[in-house]
This record gives sequence, C-alpha cells and structure tokens, in this order.
Amino acid sequence: MGMTGTQFINMIEKMCGRFRVIKFAFFKQYPSTKNIAYWHCRCKCGNEKDVDGRNLRNGTTQSCGCLNKEINSKKMKGIPFTKDHKDNISKALKGRIFSKEWWQKISEAGIGRSAGEKNPNWRGGISGKPYSFNFISELREKIRERDNYQCQICAKKEESLIGYDRKLPVHHIDYDKTNDNSENLITLCHSCHSKTSFNREYWKYYFQHFYQGGENLTSLYAG
Repeated sequence: MGMTGTQFINMIEKMCGRFRVIKFAFFKQYPSTKNIAYWHCRCKCGNEKDVDGRNLRNGTTQSCGCLNKEINSKKMKGIPFTKDHKDNISKALKGRIFSKEWWQKISEAGIGRSAGEKNPNWRGGISGKPYSFNFISELREKIRERDNYQCQICAKKEESLIGYDRKLPVHHIDYDKTNDNSENLITLCHSCHSKTSFNREYWKYYFQHFYQGGENLTSLYAG
C-alpha cells in the first residue's frame, strides 16, 4: 500500500455512520488528486460496498443507501397526495407496458409478507376456495356490460384503467364464490374491490339493501 503520491489513512475496523470498515479495497487515481484509498465496508443492514475513504471520514457516505430510504420513507409517511399529483402519476404511467418479468419480480417481492394468518383479513382460508365453473369470462363480461363498464361504488370507467390488468373485477356480493346469480354479482374497480375485503358484513348489507342492478352507488357512497 505504500504507493508514491498515495493518500492513505488506515480505516480498518472503524465505524463510519452505519458502515464498519472491513478491509482495504483498492486505490483509485483522480486527475486532480493523489491516489485515493477505497475501503470495503459492511453496512448495518448487511450490504457490502467499496467506499471512498474521504467520504467515510467526512460523513458524506454513511450507509449503502438504506439510511436515505428510511429518512425519505419517514418524510413521506402520512403525507396525502393531491389530485394533481395523482393525475401526474397516472399520465406518466399511461400507455406504459410492463414486462412479465417485471410483474414476476413484484409478485415475488411480496410473497409471504402478509400471507395466510399474517394477513389482517385472514378468514380461515375461505378466500382460497375456488370459483364455480360458471364464473367464466363470458359471465363476468356480461356483468361488466350490465354495469356500463364502471365501478358501482366510485364510477371509475374500465377504459381509464392502466397497467397489466385492464378489466374491472366482478365481485360476489355475499362472498360465496359458488353463487353466480347475476343479482349476486357486481362490477367494482380494483381499489374498491380491495375495500370490500374488509368489513365484509357492512359491504354485504350495503350492496343487498342499496344496490339496484346496474345503478351506480356513487351518490350513496360515503367511505
């Protein structure tokens, strides 16, 4: 390590922010400076990275990136998005085609996080029961057509959907997947469909007492 013109301060075993310096990594030559030592570090989160020794000493680099993520997450927590912000996100995503590989990665990233009894909406495995043979695409399409291709809670139109699934879900009002009577089926958007997974007795009563086949519930909805 005794190179001529080399700037070298031993950093091994030092704690710099969330980093612990494990060993010397390499020297890097910059045009306007001496050779700069880089150090192989292990972050508190377990990631390892080679870091410029100057940035370790002056505190510019304190983690592999996990610290900034936590800080940004805390800053964003509880901050509501304005309608304009949501519209801008929608415009940015409109027409974008995501690959099967991308969706596979997203799916795998969430596996096990809130599966089974870990999920606050766990109901003993009832959601895993299969739909009836009658609940085919033709039937679901007829329900969507009957409901004017729009969510019967918030009135979102199917034509406004973006992403990998451009079809509105068809919901079983009584949560019985084998009951495919048209009066028991209703068209919802993905967001409202997710809402009906909670407070099921409320939504069951709500639809059975207020929903009139094909009539939108927007004026009644207060949630």
